[in-house]
Amino acid sequence: MANKIPRVVVREQEPALRATNFDEVCYGYNAEEAQLEASRCLNCKNPRCVAACPVNINIPAFIQQVAEGDFAAAAAIIAEDSSLPSICGRVCPQETQCEGSCVLGIKGEAVAIGPMIMMKFVTLTTREYNLKTTVSLNALMVDGTGMCGACRVTVGGRTRFTCVDGPEFDAFEVDFDEAMRRQGMYRSLEERANAIAAERAAGHKCRVGLDK
Repeated sequence: MANKIPRVVVREQEPALRATNFDEVCYGYNAEEAQLEASRCLNCKNPRCVAACPVNINIPAFIQQVAEGDFAAAAAIIAEDSSLPSICGRVCPQETQCEGSCVLGIKGEAVAIGPMIMMKFVTLTTREYNLKTTVSLNALMVDGTGMCGACRVTVGGRTRFTCVDGPEFDAFEVDFDEAMRRQGMYRSLEERANAIAAERAAGHKCRVGLDK
């Protein structure tokens, strides 16, 4: 029987606050939240999450230790297969690997992560079944600070910024057609830059400055 405990939402800085600093946006779980989230694990007989992990960490075992509050034991289990758990915990794309293979997700809340057109397809499909769906929209930061406005997206008829208000939104509220058009707004410039780079790599040197 599926675990009915809803996924524990990770605490983050409020949008108005995070827009004024460069501090960590995600606060992460405290001990109680981590234990509650860990208690959702079904402890599957055939854990698909382990098979999806590139280093085959014994995920059910360490999650069980977290659920019991023995965080040191959980860390020791992870360390058996990973030498850099603190780094992997930040950069690993778990949404497409262990979490993406989690049996619990089959009947849980759908999370669509991937190309924009895929998100739109998933959203149109889940809408038919009234299945709550969340999409994660990556920010496009032209100036490297997020203040450029290039990551604007319309959600529920209102302008939002994925770098400040997101990245996760209610999929049914997102204007995907507009978002896909915005994604391609720099395509011609990118194609020109790639062509110039290829010409330079081939030894070509423009004498009239057209490669600037």
